[in-house]
Amino acid sequence: MDTTTLVNGRDSGAFHPPEPRADRSSPRQPPALKRRPSTRRRRSGTADKRTLGSLIRARRLALQLTQRELAVMLKVKPAHVAYLELDRRRPSLTLLGRIADVLSLERESLILLSHPEARDFVPLRDATPPAIARDDAWKQFSSNKALLARHKVSKAELSILAQVALLGRIDAPRSFLFILNSIRQAVLDDDL
Repeated sequence: MDTTTLVNGRDSGAFHPPEPRADRSSPRQPPALKRRPSTRRRRSGTADKRTLGSLIRARRLALQLTQRELAVMLKVKPAHVAYLELDRRRPSLTLLGRIADVLSLERESLILLSHPEARDFVPLRDATPPAIARDDAWKQFSSNKALLARHKVSKAELSILAQVALLGRIDAPRSFLFILNSIRQAVLDDDL
């Protein structure tokens, strides 16, 4: 040998990179970091089908609710809401009922999305939803518990908005929020 000494079969005087692992095809990850395979099914060549999770998430975002706020309203843990939105859990029928009430969704569509095998037992309706009648805007607004809670609408404010609904036709439930915020701002301006 030369003037350098060997340590554990290696030349101690020179840098040696670590030896490559025998199997590089599947790098090891800690069990907590491994990703679960997606439960969404894709149609060949098309985008994802509408799922229960995507419907819940879209409605929650439309109502400007966080997962935590929705979880409180549904009486479940926030993680359960996340699992539902990712389609990793199938809710019980009781929870489906609460979801329908809190998010103002049709029970029939929720059941069909969570239990597609029940499609044969439920009569199919026309795929296009009927247009919202202008007079129904007040009914939809006043019965939407999640929206009322989110915007902290008091009973007194609700009775004022009921009188506004009698004055003329309001096109959309969200228009009542605009009217309510205008009234609130006017009251604040008078107090100043």
